[in-house]
Parts: sequence; C-alpha cells; structure tokens
Amino acid sequence: TELRQVSAEIAGAARGGRPTRALLARQTRLETHVRRLSRHATGEGHGPRAAPTRREIAAALGDRALVEYVELDGDLTSLTLSKGRLTGHDLGPLAPVLEQLEWLRFALSRLARLKRGEPRRASLLEGARACARELDRRLLAPAGSQLGDRELVIVPTGVLHDVPWPMLSSLRGRPLVVSPSAAAWWGLLAQRRRRPARRGRVLLASGPRLRHATAEVRALGALYPESTVLTGHAADAAGVLRALDGTTVAHLACHGHFRSDSPLFSALELADGPLSAYELQRLRRAPELIVLSACDLATSDTHPGDELLGFAAALLDMGTRTIIASVAPVPDAPAKRLMLGLHRHLIAGASPAVALARAQAALAALESAVSGFVCLGAG
Repeated sequence: TELRQVSAEIAGAARGGRPTRALLARQTRLETHVRRLSRHATGEGHGPRAAPTRREIAAALGDRALVEYVELDGDLTSLTLSKGRLTGHDLGPLAPVLEQLEWLRFALSRLARLKRGEPRRASLLEGARACARELDRRLLAPAGSQLGDRELVIVPTGVLHDVPWPMLSSLRGRPLVVSPSAAAWWGLLAQRRRRPARRGRVLLASGPRLRHATAEVRALGALYPESTVLTGHAADAAGVLRALDGTTVAHLACHGHFRSDSPLFSALELADGPLSAYELQRLRRAPELIVLSACDLATSDTHPGDELLGFAAALLDMGTRTIIASVAPVPDAPAKRLMLGLHRHLIAGASPAVALARAQAALAALESAVSGFVCLGAG
C-alpha cells in the first residue's frame, strides 16, 4: 500500500513538474523491501511436473500444429509438430530477425501515438507491413507446407516472445496461442481437465487516464448483465484483487506498464495506483481467462533457460489458463472495438484464440492497431 501511494505521488509530481528525486529514492527502498519479503513467502509446495512425451503433446494438439523456436550460438531453428510428425528447420542467423522485429515494434509504437490522417502514418504502416512480411518469410515460410492453415501453438525463444504474431501475413485471421513452452501449454490443458467446472463469474474493471476505458467496460457490461463492474474510485487495487479471486472471466481496461528493470513490478494502473505482479500472488485462485486491454503487458523479460518474468507470465504460473494481452502500445478507440468483438465471440462459445482471431480479422483495416494482441497460455 505504501509503494502504491508513493508511485501515485511520483506520477502526480511528474505531471505537475515537481521534483521526484526523494520520492524515487523511497520507491526504491520499498521495492527492495517487497522483494525481500517475497523470498520468505510460503510456496504451494508443488513438486516438479513430469515432462509430457511427444505422443502426449501430439494427442493434445489434435488438428493443431506446434512451432517451437530454439536459438543456439546465434542461429535459429524451428521444430514443428504436426499430425504426430516432428520436423526441424534451419532458419539461419537470429540477428536479421531481431533487426526486423525491432523496426516493426518501433513502427507500431509510433503508429499508436499518431492521429488518423497524419501524413507519416502511411509510410510507417507500409514499413510495418514490410517488416511483418520479412518476419513471416524467415520464421514461418520454411515450415509452411506442414503448417497449412491449421490453428497454431507457438513457443518462442528470447525476444521472439515480443513478436506481434497476428500481423504476420500467413497468420492474419488464424487462431493461435503463444506459450512459454510445449510442456506449459500441455500442463494448462491438463489443469482444465482436472479442475471442476465452476459458475461463470465475470469482472469488468477500468483504470484512470484512459479515455475509452469506462465506456468500454460499460459496453461490455451490457453483454454480461450479471457481471461485477468496477469503475472510478471503486476500481482500486483492493477492490480489483478481491473481485479477481476465483473469477472465470476478468476484463481489465487500464494503462499497463512493463518494467524491464524489475519485471514483477510490471503493473496495471488503478484508481489508487499500480497493481503489480507481486500482489497477484495473494490470489487464492487465479481467474481462468484474463483480458488485459492495456499496452505491453504480454511482454516478459527473458532469463537463462528461457524463464519468463512479467505480469502475464506471473498469472500463467499461478494457474490462469489463458490471457489476452498486447505486446505493443495500443490506441484506445481500436482496442475498444476489438474488445467488443472479442467478447461477442466468447459469449457465442468460441475459444479465446478463435475469438481473438475473428475479432482481429473483422478489423482488418486497423490491423496495425490491434495486431499487438496475442492469446497466451492454453487458448
């Protein structure tokens, strides 16, 4: 609570042009204390899960295909599992892929901040599409004959977790899921089979300083008449955490902040300040599906062994089955239109991966604005 208050004071001081040095020093001390306390928190005591066999993963995939990327000594390889057949593809050096990804993310970031009709938009959009085509050629074309038009499970490596996969030309409108590993994806599916069904509770919450957030949440409230709706001062950290616990579907329309220097302090901005990944660990039962209508919160920091740390990664580790979030900045108005379409498809019975793909396909004219959203976890 102290950290949240200090963070809010820092934001207010910055907007008002007041000095923040003393507040930042206090924030650093509090974050150090939170990290120290978290190391002494009681864990759940789960033993290591047995890794699934190729046959088990193939059975779980069904008609889907899995593409996993591996980097070794600067070279990239993809492993494709489709119809029980495992094939490797040499994709060449990783460096050209990273260069194209960096340019693509730069273009998407600039596009999110430009108003419609500005002259620079056309050139930036064409540049983004060119980068996406080149990424598609390097990452997916070698396995194209195996992948066909199947739904995909994608397991990236390193910074490939930041790829806006729905923008790649061969993936537009195609249902896909991005997962930390094949074993993690398989485990999330198995978890769904083990857990008993529960009543469908829905949480809709909006944060401050996001122009379309309250309107987005109220429009979704009309689709979910019995949902819990939190806006304004009611959407504070305590209220949102309380409502999140054990819910089935949670939709959070807030500013999101990814902290590359300390990924578990990545946070959603709520009425009284940031809600970080550390605080989510207080939930007794994580939501089954979380939609983060916010910028950058699908992003994670990659550590040795391809371990992911970040807001979305923490939720998956806690048992959330599927997360829909963005790996790039997102303009407010297109995000609202995407979210309404997404939830209509969910209510109609589509899986999260299919619902997102259909909603993005319906907004093809706004592809750059909505292609940062990806489906993480089990799908």
